[in-house]
Formats: sequence, C-alpha cells, structure tokens
Amino acid sequence: MPATVAEIMSVLEKLAPESLAEEWDNVGLAVGDPGAKVTKLWVALDPLPEVVAAAVNDGAQMLLTHHPLIFTPIRNLRFNDPLADTIRLAVTSNLAVACAHTNLDRAAGGVNDVLADRLGLSGQSPLDPEMAIPACISSDSSDDLRPMGWVGELPSPMKLAELARFVRQRLDAPWVRFSGHPEAIVGIVAVCGGSGSSLLHHFFRSRATAFISGDFRYHDARNAQARGRTLVDIGHFASERLVVPALAQMLRDRFTKQGLTVTVKAYEEETDPFIPVA
Repeated sequence: MPATVAEIMSVLEKLAPESLAEEWDNVGLAVGDPGAKVTKLWVALDPLPEVVAAAVNDGAQMLLTHHPLIFTPIRNLRFNDPLADTIRLAVTSNLAVACAHTNLDRAAGGVNDVLADRLGLSGQSPLDPEMAIPACISSDSSDDLRPMGWVGELPSPMKLAELARFVRQRLDAPWVRFSGHPEAIVGIVAVCGGSGSSLLHHFFRSRATAFISGDFRYHDARNAQARGRTLVDIGHFASERLVVPALAQMLRDRFTKQGLTVTVKAYEEETDPFIPVA
C-alpha cells in the first residue's frame, strides 16, 4: 500500500533518529503535508532548485535530502530569492521535502559508516573517544550513541601520495589534495564525512596519522603539519554523496518489510560545485 509522508518519516526516524542530530541542525520534514500519500520518493544530497524541479517533473511526491532545505531562519519568502522560489515550487507542486543531516552522519549505515566501508577500514574505533558504542548496535534504537567519525586501519600501509590516489579512486572523487610529506607511511586513518575541521582536536589525540575529510582550511593543514600529522582533503561533496544510494536502499528494504509500495529513486546526477583545473 502507498505510504504517507508521516509513515516515511517514521521509517526514517528508525534509520536515523532525530535525537542523533546536533542541536544547531534542522532535520526532519521542512515542507509538506504529513498526511499526503507518497508512491514515489527521491533521495538526493542537496535540495537544489534543479533537484526539486527534476523530482517534480518525475512525478515524485517527496524528496529526502542529506542537507537541509531550510538551514537558518528565514525572515521572508520573496520569490526572486532561489531558496524562497524553491520552497514555492515544492509547495505548489505538493512535493514534501525532508532531510536527515547530522543524524544521518551518526546513524548506523549512514555517512561515516559508508565512507569507512568504502575505504576498507578495519579495527574501527570512534574518532571521539567519549562517544560510546553499544555492544549490540541496532538502528531501531534512538538510544544508540554513534560517533561523528571513525579511526581505522587501511587495507595495507601506504605512502601518503599513494593514499591520496587510493582515496580518489575508491570515492571516484573529482579531486583530492593532501598536506604532509608524500613519502610518509600511513597505516591508520581517521575519517569524517562533510567538514572535518571541528574534529581536529580529536584527530590529534587519536592513533591515526592521517585525517580524511572535507573542507580543511589553510591553518588546519599548518596545525597538523606542526604536529607531524597529515590531512587528506576529499571535499565536502565526495565525502557525502556515497550515502545517497545507501540510504535509498535502506529505505527500500524497510518499505518492503512493512508492505509499503513506494518507489525510491537515488538521484545521482549532482556534481561537485568546485571544478578542478587540470
């Protein structure tokens, strides 16, 4: 049977409980009628105007993204503004728009789990040692405490320059940059999807010698360099886009289990806003 928006949000709550989100975040249903029927759901990384338009044109009744449509408070809805116009399109097209952001970063099978798995990490431990991991992890429990990043062993130690190429290949990233000596041997790394700068203090206290994440700044690299550590910047986009097909599949599995007939499409046509120069 078709699902309602509220039923889909209930399934999402079991996969990525809103209690896992950071206090500053804005997750959940941003636009739409909780009672509306949904037969086609799109999953994407960003609620860009073109993504919303494509979902509408494809006949979707709901769009679930990683990044929020409304992130900071808005004071008006002037339709010459891209955000306001996107909201207008969603509302007039009866497209519900929701997101799972930092709660999906921490969720079992979420952003950081997918990133660590894609890089083949083993012997994983939380990047933040204060973030306890239950002995038996169940994504059905909102009491599970999940880390915002992982520390783990690479499939085999490798030189830093080789690691950068390995990461780019495994993530199919349009670009990768690193700080540190290219010949330095790396065996244990930290990973975090999105922006890793705020977790540098955890990285410096960890057993990892390289930190793989996105959005590192100049002074982050200098700070790491002074401590004999290395950074591998994969960009925000490449570090998170892997979760789109993963989340879509988790939703399909849950819908099938609950007897909900919802077609789930993973939208993978988005591209990195930064274009490297050869």
